[in-house]
Amino acid sequence: MLPNDDHVARICPPSTLTDQGQVTAGSFSPRPARGSEPAEDSLSVHWLEHRHPDGTLSEKIGTLRTFLLASPVLNEFAPKKTGRLAAIPVALLQGQRVPDLNVGFDCMHTPRMPDVGDPHSDLHTLDPPMLQWPDDEAFRLAVQQFICDQVVLAEPGKV
Repeated sequence: MLPNDDHVARICPPSTLTDQGQVTAGSFSPRPARGSEPAEDSLSVHWLEHRHPDGTLSEKIGTLRTFLLASPVLNEFAPKKTGRLAAIPVALLQGQRVPDLNVGFDCMHTPRMPDVGDPHSDLHTLDPPMLQWPDDEAFRLAVQQFICDQVVLAEPGKV
């Protein structure tokens, strides 16, 4: 699990933002199954302190942005110019529960390319795990909104 004093950032595509560029609950929607790819069983996030342990939150997001844009392999995951990188303190998720739903969270470092210091991590839901969520749009939206409400900083995807 990631340290509670650290932060994770979610790449929020432009299609999930308001007209004013604000992050929405839709920014925290797990990817559905596509072709031969299964549905996402966690939310993809990035551990900000993995590559930049000190400095401001904005500096840490800048380090992540630079890392993603510089990698020929990870560049496909890089944020778009009109997208956002939304930062959330781990402590506001890990060990917390969505009110009335009792859904919990944990954050795990899951690098796609460990040899280059990849900060990729996963935000898992507990009780029930994401792939066992009920087929209930209100349930999904409540969990996504809870995560969205924990955002403390949203910076442009590219500068």
